[in-house]
Amino acid sequence: VETRWRHTNGQTLDVLLNSTPLDASDLSAGLTFTALDITERKQAEEALRSSAEIVRFIPSGLFVYHYEPPDQLVLLDGNPAAEYLTRIDIDACRGKNFHDIWPTARKSGILRSFLGVMETGRIYESDDLVYQDGRLDAVFRTRAFPMPGNRLGVAFENITEQKKTEEERRQLEEQLRQAHKMEAVGTMAGGIAHEFNNILGIILGNTELALEDVPEKKSVKYSLEEVHKASLRGRDVVRQILSFARKTPATRKPVMIRTVVQESLKLIRATIPTSIKIRQNIQCQEEMVLANPTEINQILINLCTNAAHAVEDR
Repeated sequence: VETRWRHTNGQTLDVLLNSTPLDASDLSAGLTFTALDITERKQAEEALRSSAEIVRFIPSGLFVYHYEPPDQLVLLDGNPAAEYLTRIDIDACRGKNFHDIWPTARKSGILRSFLGVMETGRIYESDDLVYQDGRLDAVFRTRAFPMPGNRLGVAFENITEQKKTEEERRQLEEQLRQAHKMEAVGTMAGGIAHEFNNILGIILGNTELALEDVPEKKSVKYSLEEVHKASLRGRDVVRQILSFARKTPATRKPVMIRTVVQESLKLIRATIPTSIKIRQNIQCQEEMVLANPTEINQILINLCTNAAHAVEDR
């Protein structure tokens, strides 16, 4: 009989009480009683039950396998979280070999890793164990460890969403690096455009002076006029580059949309292959819109660049 006694010091003890008759045929002859203090054993049993309850309700999955050399891992048990995370029926799989439950594990090498745990006693840890067998497609963080009695414990949690988040963050960081790179290119282009603008100013000024000194009927006058026209076109292109590269808030103002589109197309013409023609059919004439010219410029460049990529092989 298990009972509880109070010690003289006030402590309550768990006691295993056993009685034995002195004469089995005559109980009146008397009994012998033995009392064994089982307090520590009861505490250990309670701790074990508590541990079992904790394992049962923790969100991480846990499988326990029995190792049968040389290469058999037989499922003994698992907690509800393991059943939920892996979509398997533990009762139906109990007693089955690991490779029968997870057919793809042989190809992935995870079974060899688990067997290595049993052979070496070393703990196996992985952050990228992928299960793909028709029931689920997920990434698990896994930890396999040897247990007493030739058993293997495998604890794991689903980190598929975490992996996706990490990949999204990596892509965002790459986009940010690309944006910083483009910002640096824009700053450099702005500096080059400023320098080129100064050079064009010198060319324009000297060309205009030369035109004033050359008589009308001289053939060189025509050549100087062509230089002047080309310099003006170059100045317009430089102005567009500076406007595009300038770090200013996207403020809107009344602009003539026809002029903005025409200026954008001049810049686009210089950035796409000459084998691709650009045909303009701008219907509006004096219409004004409230917009930011640089943003319209950027939209048109993106659209036309995509169109150029679509037709460049034809």
